[in-house]
Amino acid sequence: MNNKLLHRLLPKILAAMLPLTTAAQSLHTTAGVKLILSGPVNLVLNNTSFVNDGSFTAGSSKVLIVGNAGIQNIGGNGVTNLNNLSINKSAGFVQLNRNIAVANLLTMTQGNLELNTFSVSLGATGSLTGESSLSAVTGEHGGSITAVKKWIPGIAINPGNLGIEISTSNNLGVITVERSHLATELLNGGETIRRGYNITNTNFISIPDISLKLSYLDEELINNVEQGLVMFARSGIGNFMLPIGADASDPNQNFVHQSGLIQLGFFSVANDNGGAAFRFPKVDGPASGNKEPVIVRNSIVKAVAKIYPNPVHQSFTLEMLVPRPMKLSATLVNESGMVVDRKEIYCGGDNNTVNWNMLHFSPGNYYLKFNDKNIKTLKIVKY
Repeated sequence: MNNKLLHRLLPKILAAMLPLTTAAQSLHTTAGVKLILSGPVNLVLNNTSFVNDGSFTAGSSKVLIVGNAGIQNIGGNGVTNLNNLSINKSAGFVQLNRNIAVANLLTMTQGNLELNTFSVSLGATGSLTGESSLSAVTGEHGGSITAVKKWIPGIAINPGNLGIEISTSNNLGVITVERSHLATELLNGGETIRRGYNITNTNFISIPDISLKLSYLDEELINNVEQGLVMFARSGIGNFMLPIGADASDPNQNFVHQSGLIQLGFFSVANDNGGAAFRFPKVDGPASGNKEPVIVRNSIVKAVAKIYPNPVHQSFTLEMLVPRPMKLSATLVNESGMVVDRKEIYCGGDNNTVNWNMLHFSPGNYYLKFNDKNIKTLKIVKY
């Protein structure tokens, strides 16, 4: 066979060898077809989605999703277990249309990976790396990313590098972390950040020395003020999210830390006062012509109200964070909308507290409303 004939036939030979079909802007393995990546090869999807309706074997390969297309999908009816997955999109994002697993590295460089109600399993060997404000795993409509890690004595563990560091002398056994990205409504009318962790373990424990360090991204804060973040845990009573405080928080490193826990469960962070915390001041960056960083003592740009405890039996504390001295009016109404109490509050400093007696009120739901339209109405449960 001469070279000219081989050159003419080679594309047809290769096409026959490849176990896949391509549709408009997608790599599509059809039912009954096998796509096998053998060895440390790279499968680059440039402005291309991956639809796996057949059989996919990743081997030791890396799948790279790149380009500037609006949305590139990972979908299909087949099982999609990847070895390495890298997201590096200069525009748009990658969206899941099915559950996937990543056995080694999920690398975020540019562009988000939107879960879209589906899940990413990192198992016991996978790890998330490179996540930042430029590139993150998100779940605007639901979904989760999970990882499993066996407890190691004397070492803080962060299963799958998902952003929750667990320290304890207890033998927790096998720890499973499921990270989700939907905000949870709070009793005080606010909501958590768009990140929560459901943590389970296999061994029973009895010593309250578990410490959690929960990390987050600025984009997940929603309306929460960084300097006021504390940790919340889901209560077994009514499934409420209740504040459990913070030993420390740092808006520069984006974490909240709490210790002395005896059990695991669902955790997030939000604005409330669940306990005293040492909080590092916010560093905005070097001042003009000065190498020293600019420290912002008060980053509050609008008034914020929060209450604790909630649910309440006898009285609660209303805390007002304000950007400047102001006078506010707070009105307490019952479920029928009837006004049962009202207070005029003069806020002279950054942080102001008012004690509110509810001992003579009947059990039920109440709502605290403010004359400042920027302050959310707070729901109070009286028992």
